[in-house]
Amino acid sequence: MKNLLVILFVTFSTAVIAQINMDAKAATVDFVFLKDNTFGTVMDVNVSLSLNLNDLASSSVSGKAQVSSLSTGNAMRDKHLKSKNYFETEVYPTMSFESSSIVKKGDKYFAKGMLTIKDVTKEVSFEVSITDEAVVFNGTIFALDYGVSPVNKRENSKVKVSVSISTN
Repeated sequence: MKNLLVILFVTFSTAVIAQINMDAKAATVDFVFLKDNTFGTVMDVNVSLSLNLNDLASSSVSGKAQVSSLSTGNAMRDKHLKSKNYFETEVYPTMSFESSSIVKKGDKYFAKGMLTIKDVTKEVSFEVSITDEAVVFNGTIFALDYGVSPVNKRENSKVKVSVSISTN
């Protein structure tokens, strides 16, 4: 009986992880501006996710984040980041991502698509991790590419980005 329960649990868990369809508000965007180790979070994020690990061609993810919900834990820095010098939230209140493909390379999954920040849209790729609690997209972008960097050298504007979508 105990073995049957374990088999049922493993089978059910695999089925749940193999296919996820959801519209979520339980998502966050965390970032680290690497040059000066500045951490932050964007909390107001809406995501539509359709992930079928058995049919990746039918999988997709899209989302919008309200830049006004950005927080670094420093109110003065947050106000400055939302100003016209950086994100210019009065003119560009959202940033968005729309996948063009989700693929498997080796034992890893990747979502490629178009990221729009301010009036700049560029192709990016995120590594996708799946757990029982969340689907997480990790990648690196360059803030200078989107006009939201205090530095003039592209390499110095590197930002690690992590988008976490709760599956609970």
